Amino acid sequence: MTLAWQWLRLDARRRAAQLVLLAVLVALSTGALLTALDSARRADTAVDRLVARTLPATAVVRTNTNGEIDYWPMIRDLPSVAAVSTFPGYSGFSVDGSAQDPVQAYLPLDDDAMRTVERPVVLRGRLADPARPDEAVVTEGFVRDTGQDVGDVVTVRLFSDFQVDTGISGVHTTVRPAPDGPIVRTRVVGVVRSPWLRDETGRPGRLFPSQALAQTYERNVLGANRDGEKWGLVRLVHGDADLGAFRAQLAAAGVGFADVSPRTPVLQHLRDVTRFEAACALGLAGSVLLAAVVVVGTAVSRQTAALLDDVRLLGALGAAHRQAILVGSLGTAVAGVLGTLAGLLVAVAVSPWNSFGVAATLEPDPGPHADPLLLGVGTLLVGSAVVGWSVLSCVLSLARRPDPAGRRSVVAVAASRARLPLAVAVGVRHALEPGPGRAPVRTALAGAVVGVLGVSAAVTFGAAIDAARSAPERFGQGYQLVLALGMLGEDDEISDVAGAMQVVRADPDVTSAVDVLLAPVQLPALSSAPGADRTLTVYATAPAHMTVLRGDPATDPGQVVLGRATARRLGVDVGGRVRLSGERGTVDAVVSGVGFVPQTSYNEYDTGAWVSPEGFWRLNRAFLNREALITVRPGRDPVAVAARLRSVMAPLRSSEFLFLDTAVPIPRQLELANLRVLPIALGGFLGLLALAATAHALLVSARRRRGEFAVLRALGMTGRQVRAVAAFQAGVMWLVGLAAGLPIGVAVGRMSWRLVSDVTPLVYRAAAAPLATGLVVGGSLLLVLLPALPAGRRAARMRLADVLRAE
Repeated sequence: MTLAWQWLRLDARRRAAQLVLLAVLVALSTGALLTALDSARRADTAVDRLVARTLPATAVVRTNTNGEIDYWPMIRDLPSVAAVSTFPGYSGFSVDGSAQDPVQAYLPLDDDAMRTVERPVVLRGRLADPARPDEAVVTEGFVRDTGQDVGDVVTVRLFSDFQVDTGISGVHTTVRPAPDGPIVRTRVVGVVRSPWLRDETGRPGRLFPSQALAQTYERNVLGANRDGEKWGLVRLVHGDADLGAFRAQLAAAGVGFADVSPRTPVLQHLRDVTRFEAACALGLAGSVLLAAVVVVGTAVSRQTAALLDDVRLLGALGAAHRQAILVGSLGTAVAGVLGTLAGLLVAVAVSPWNSFGVAATLEPDPGPHADPLLLGVGTLLVGSAVVGWSVLSCVLSLARRPDPAGRRSVVAVAASRARLPLAVAVGVRHALEPGPGRAPVRTALAGAVVGVLGVSAAVTFGAAIDAARSAPERFGQGYQLVLALGMLGEDDEISDVAGAMQVVRADPDVTSAVDVLLAPVQLPALSSAPGADRTLTVYATAPAHMTVLRGDPATDPGQVVLGRATARRLGVDVGGRVRLSGERGTVDAVVSGVGFVPQTSYNEYDTGAWVSPEGFWRLNRAFLNREALITVRPGRDPVAVAARLRSVMAPLRSSEFLFLDTAVPIPRQLELANLRVLPIALGGFLGLLALAATAHALLVSARRRRGEFAVLRALGMTGRQVRAVAAFQAGVMWLVGLAAGLPIGVAVGRMSWRLVSDVTPLVYRAAAAPLATGLVVGGSLLLVLLPALPAGRRAARMRLADVLRAE
């Protein structure tokens, strides 16, 4: 053991740069792997951990009474109800300096809010005092967007009673209304988070006033007569198990016309999204592990191979075989252990930022954290693997017979015969031939290939995300504006629908306008649970406007196109049959196709169904909503087009306002953009890993070939030529990595994107990123040339007499 430690001290001085680079490689790999695994674990459990602490609502209830009767005191007393918190259905407020939409902004009306229902996790500060109208809590997104944090004062503007009574405060349009009611200077007292009180993807941060605000300014919340419709967050005694009983109790109490929207589908969607993010983080961890196995494993092999001659010399001097193995592997093992511990510290240091996407908006415990089990086991396994491979690599190297000649490379021989400059020929040979000293060539080339492969795959995947997140038509939403034509069976928004459609289609910047009906129908196959919600939103339009992924549009009254998620939930595909039940009758419809439907407040774009107009009226006596979906010419501003349509359609509108709005954002399109951080993280990690691995390979190679360099210098090679040899060696490594890694990386990136497209879902299109690919090519060349400078400088500065004497 004394011999081993003495040798380690000597070897550490001689090969300090190589051992430090090896430790850096291990630290990068360990830190990235542990961070990705921890991110996956936290994302997978974020929703459940938040739900467990926040008393979330079981359902959102809309009484649909237009404020004529207040049923809420009676609803609170129903046996299945544990707690209720009401809020106005058609009111809101604005906050100066915030982009938060004032229309239907959440305003709690009673003292149960944030206490017995949706009791939020308080991240900083405290909850607002229910007796203070000038206090509010906010989300982290509000702090990020506005810079206003706990203790700051913001200006809250309420709507006037006229704006509330006329619907300006409750219906979204392309013109954002400016509340002109009371102004309340409000202090931010806390930052909170719950499933209801949270930041939504792609939307501004939110502010939630104290319930005292609505109680103090009731006219500006519920209208001049204080009879505005109230909606409620309802928490049932036994959760979803009480939904059937709750609906029955509502019907018995005369409120059977109320809409009961369970929160479970919303929470399940959040679980699906966060688990998908967790799966992506696991995929990132797998990519990191694979790259680390190749790059770090080859670096360890290089390091032990560099000691081979010294170890054999010790054996010739009488050292035992066990001592030779210990000497050959100890320095590498120590560097690996130190690198592993450094990687653990890196993982803990970056833990406040390892939540991303939707999971970050649901994390109940943001900030620094350390999972002892995950980090402890992960560090132990990585450290053991590095030490074990160090020993095994030394054993295998000692067992291998020395090859005095070394294998030859056809390319290197051709370069020598082509009478290329000496530095070029020698650089090619050093890159492709191990030579008599068996310099590590294949491992260095493998590291270059892995680096280029990983970065090109990350760039390809990132380009695909960028293309999809700005293309709603990939989600079946090719329109930009929605014009309200009527609701509840009557064309009461527009006096002349046919004339309005002609006016819209005549606009030079409108390429199409599609008349669409929607209504809920019953689909018994959706659930067999008593009292469960079996409602399915059905749309009707001309078959040519249906978005179909596979199969055909519904042209016959007995046909239906199902949303993809609905088809999967029912377990049917093209050619199957489903039973649809409406107010007028029941239809056993044939599934003619599977596709996407419009994204609305009633459904997601992949849940619901399309039918032909004839099929719609066979099921329904009236429509719930009638809308025109308007497609704007590419490059034109939809808001500007809407302003022009609003002026020319003034004579056709039935009410004082024309309800024309932009298309409903697609949450999953916005959520998809959250994945953009993954290819950036992977590309950055692989770039750093490739840089360190290349530097390590060049330094080890220069030391292994010091005898050859000494002979060449003695024969007249200049120091500049020696430095050029390292540059050309790195350039050949880059060419090999590019030739093998680039096409495979692009293929891997496209394959990964196809999997994501299928899970999301959206229409798959292979992404082309010529600019990004060019940056990969140029950037990877710089990465391999940078470490060539110190390697060439070290080779050029060696003492010729000492090296030749040793040889």
